[in-house]
Amino acid sequence: MKLSGNNLIAKKDNYIDYEGVYGNVRISSGLHFWTVTIDRIQDMNDVMIGVSSKMSNPGSQHHAYDKFYGWHATNGRKLRPHSTTGKTEQKDYGQPAKQGDVIGVLL
Repeated sequence: MKLSGNNLIAKKDNYIDYEGVYGNVRISSGLHFWTVTIDRIQDMNDVMIGVSSKMSNPGSQHHAYDKFYGWHATNGRKLRPHSTTGKTEQKDYGQPAKQGDVIGVLL
């Protein structure tokens, strides 16, 4: 994953599963809003948008959804850890994104 524009632009140049970009701002309270513009979708598992706790190995499939709350933009499903098992739950949550869409995130 390549970052540019003061780390506001993330571009996936090569196909590598489970690449991620994490913010560098700690959020512990309050309301926060940001947008993500979908420039290109290459693969049906390409884009997930959300929030996550910091992980020691974000490139690993096992940790890809650990404490991740978000939206899988290419299939329109929301993801979250189950409250008792911790395993990832997915549920339909709107239409999939397409090139040019702007996704708003409110935390």
